[in-house]
Amino acid sequence: MIRIGIVGSDNSHAIAFSQLTNLPEGVKGLKVEDAKVVSIWGFERKRTEEVAKLGNIPEIVQYPEDMIGKVDAVMVVLRDGALHYKFSKPFIEAGIPTFIDKPLETSVENAKRIINLAKEKNTLITSFSTLRFDEPVVKLKEDLATKGPLTAGFVCGPADVNSEYQGIFFYGVHIVELSQEIFGSGVERVIAVNNQNNIAVTLSYPDERIVELMMLGNAVYTFTISAFGKNGWNYWDGKQTPSPYYYGLLKFLKMIETSKLPIEYDSMLEVVTVLKAIEVSYLSGAEVYIQDIG
Repeated sequence: MIRIGIVGSDNSHAIAFSQLTNLPEGVKGLKVEDAKVVSIWGFERKRTEEVAKLGNIPEIVQYPEDMIGKVDAVMVVLRDGALHYKFSKPFIEAGIPTFIDKPLETSVENAKRIINLAKEKNTLITSFSTLRFDEPVVKLKEDLATKGPLTAGFVCGPADVNSEYQGIFFYGVHIVELSQEIFGSGVERVIAVNNQNNIAVTLSYPDERIVELMMLGNAVYTFTISAFGKNGWNYWDGKQTPSPYYYGLLKFLKMIETSKLPIEYDSMLEVVTVLKAIEVSYLSGAEVYIQDIG
């Protein structure tokens, strides 16, 4: 049984992950075995008590570090990605496998610090949007393997430049991660235009690939992916399973079991770098090379 501690009660993800492990029935027929959320910490006591009750979490700790020695793994799920380095650091230093909810960080410098610390301490860490491992996205990726090489695509999702949680980093990370999952890492440059909180982005790769992202802050809440290859195309209409968190949690637990990262460090860092490049581009109106960010 893997004992999990959760840092951050402000995010609904804290409820989702704890219910998947702690409720006898799981969530909508999905149940994660051999793991249990045993501790939680949050900024606001009342909210933390609500989450603990909903997720059957037995202990609320006064300080995040109080979990050390009581847990086998930690999930940092604070809504504000700018806090992720600060709150993941003690657990990485202690050698505790750590999941850092998307985004890894909102600062490229702090994202590098997290990765370098994990390497130094030989601690397993990962960070991702659970959408990239949801069943429909996995099936799309498998099908597209027969239609490649992929040369063009479109990824759409919600984002808000005015979000109190570091603007497009809060929800825009889903879009960038979905793009990376389907079209791969290695983005060379980006150009972005913000028109009344809808952001159009072009990602260009050194090879033939070009991907358009649409970050919707002034339109309907939806996700979609279209991918085009030399031998065909396919799309995802945004429909999700009852709980993408289920598949994400399984990935984290598999990492602990096998000591193999579900996403390489360079790819984790690239998500943060691309988001920062998009932000720089729509603010400046200029094309931005990824190598110039950091």
